[in-house]
Amino acid sequence: MKLAFLCLQCMALLRYSIGFQTTLVGLNSISTKKTSFGIYSQAPDAVVTEDPFETYKAGSPLAWKDTKVGTGDPVEEGDVLTVAYTGYLWRNGKEFGSNKALTFKLGGGNVMPGFDAGVRGIREGGRRKIRVPPELAYQDKGAGNGKIPPNSDLEFDVEVTSVARGPVAGTVALVGQNRLILFVILLGLSIVIPMLGIGERGFI
Repeated sequence: MKLAFLCLQCMALLRYSIGFQTTLVGLNSISTKKTSFGIYSQAPDAVVTEDPFETYKAGSPLAWKDTKVGTGDPVEEGDVLTVAYTGYLWRNGKEFGSNKALTFKLGGGNVMPGFDAGVRGIREGGRRKIRVPPELAYQDKGAGNGKIPPNSDLEFDVEVTSVARGPVAGTVALVGQNRLILFVILLGLSIVIPMLGIGERGFI
């Protein structure tokens, strides 16, 4: 009974500390100019004369276009995003892969540079098309056992399904809520069991 009561206390403490909530995030400026249709190197006061997404050519700078604007604040470096995406070869539109629940830390180096840069500024629930040049993707190596040839420009259709901010919420998103709960319970038991006198003599 004492053991069960202490387990419940561990669960209650975990719920209080984490809150089981995913929070929205603030915006940090980055070194590139952003518009609703693209991301590209340019002076902050430059006049936009063309849509870099629609005029994208092989090897052009990274470009993106929002197809659905999400809610809340734009994401910033350090936030943990869960996204659904489908990837295509830009040249012929052939699909090479997809994932319905990819979780990664923005700026953490867990995804290709072009994907990481392409989702910056997006909001939770937002959807975006990203066109990535080879130097920000797989370069001259290719990938996927030939599915992505060397020096391929890529296009991604990305939807952000959740955003987590802060060390606790970010850890929960990356590790998985259930795994973290199990870890805390086991850690609590490793401390509590010796205090209850349960050890070499068994439950007596």
